[in-house]
Amino acid sequence: RGALADLIDRGPASLGGSLVLVDLAGADYDHRVGAQQKESAAINKSLLALKECLRALANKSSQRPKFRDSKLTRIMEDSLAPSAASSRRCRESTSVMVVNVSPAKQLEKMTLNTLRYGQLYAEGSRSVVAKARPSASAGRAQ
Repeated sequence: RGALADLIDRGPASLGGSLVLVDLAGADYDHRVGAQQKESAAINKSLLALKECLRALANKSSQRPKFRDSKLTRIMEDSLAPSAASSRRCRESTSVMVVNVSPAKQLEKMTLNTLRYGQLYAEGSRSVVAKARPSASAGRAQ
């Protein structure tokens, strides 16, 4: 065994981390044409897949999260819901969603939609933490 493996076994429960920054700039109400329209459609498809994953994590859906429905949700799976299949040694996770909203009247629909995503995320992250708590301390090195 290598020195790194020994250090990991003897060391703290978590060693390392990851940072994923995702710009969720929606194209919900975009009226572009051509290639830009296809890009907008792809963004909206990813946002819809993210919304469905967040709904499932918040227990607002009877389905399990379908992280494989888009590249975006596939990238975010390990951060949103670390599981036994996670590549991480430590399954505990802290995630933060920052939303950017505007008080402008003409952006009211987009602002409300953004706040709904944030609320779904908050409800889903509380649900994941509650599910993980009983077993989280069992995997820690003493």
